[in-house]
Amino acid sequence: PAGLHADCDDETCAGDVESAWAGASVAHIEHNLRGGQLLFAGRDGPGFEAFLRGLSEDALADEMAAALDEAIEASAAFDGELSASIDADPEDARGLHAALKRFTDLLRDDMVTALGLSVPAEAGGDND
Repeated sequence: PAGLHADCDDETCAGDVESAWAGASVAHIEHNLRGGQLLFAGRDGPGFEAFLRGLSEDALADEMAAALDEAIEASAAFDGELSASIDADPEDARGLHAALKRFTDLLRDDMVTALGLSVPAEAGGDND
């Protein structure tokens, strides 16, 4: 969704950003992260953070909460639309991508392992 991925043969793939036609890529990324924050922290009950802490995975819970906060901050501070930024100043887009990747790597790898979960085969190659 960020237009920066291994499947792109070019340096950048601005046409591959999520919601490119609507010009709402960054807003959607931020909203998805805020929704993920509710799931992680818990809203009306325990979230994944509580499950990690219940398994004495406090360091991972702290690292994930910090990475999620940083990704939200990076998306909220991002100036302009993602597809335009990828073409005009790819370093800005790479900064946002790095913040997102830090959290999603922890989510997909460390949290899944700590909670004894498995990623379904159909999601194994999903890059978002």
